[in-house]
Amino acid sequence: MTQKYTTVMAACALLLFVGCANQWLRQPEIIEAQQEQVTGCEQVGTMNELADPGKIIRSLDRYRMEKKIRTQALELGATHIVWHYRSAEAAAATAFRCSP
Repeated sequence: MTQKYTTVMAACALLLFVGCANQWLRQPEIIEAQQEQVTGCEQVGTMNELADPGKIIRSLDRYRMEKKIRTQALELGATHIVWHYRSAEAAAATAFRCSP
């Protein structure tokens, strides 16, 4: 009985973790474009982020930087984003609002 209970609890914890991780890993919806694709669009802002040098897992910090820039772009009403650079240390992009 105790082993079944432990197995069920472990399965529930795993499902909860996967669900929360999926929500955290989801990137905000914005179109990545090249500079020539946003000709005629309104530039709404330029964003940049620096990595946290204390982070052990660099790929997650890079992901965090990109997500933060995407979120900022969406808050400005952007529909497209043009990346200037993305590395393990920093990321920068310009956000554009393009008419459909």
